[in-house]
Amino acid sequence: MPSYAAIVVVLIVLLVRGTPRVRLFVLWILITLLPVSFFAWGNAGRYLYLPAAGFALLLAEGVRALHGWCVRFLGSRVAVGLAAGLVAALAARFIVFAEKESRTFQARTVPSERYVSAVRKASPVPPVDHILVLDRETIRLVPERVRDLAARVAYCMAPVHVVER
Repeated sequence: MPSYAAIVVVLIVLLVRGTPRVRLFVLWILITLLPVSFFAWGNAGRYLYLPAAGFALLLAEGVRALHGWCVRFLGSRVAVGLAAGLVAALAARFIVFAEKESRTFQARTVPSERYVSAVRKASPVPPVDHILVLDRETIRLVPERVRDLAARVAYCMAPVHVVER
């Protein structure tokens, strides 16, 4: 809760005291987060590229503001060094996060890949009656709500219904 409260306070301060660009970027983030915030399933992260763009613009504006402040008080060379150091630290942080998340995503998709492979192995072409029978071990690789859809993807969206043997 303290983190959420801090985020709300910072956003309010940015909206009230920020430059027009800062207010635009904050509103961009909030407006683009709004539809995704009502999603109830686990893979909503794929819709966060729009808020991420606003966040990146907000970070860039912050680095620019820091640079401007440092030029006034510390000189041009120090300002460039601090801004470059901050950008490098941010880049390193996001690289580590992206690399970790890509491994996590890859691990989560292994069961789906096995399922689609098993679907294609069970019937190389879509079944004529649109019913595909799979064994219990294979069918349990993916949640019930996505079994038919995953099989349809395996057959380039041909209609198919998966049933357990």
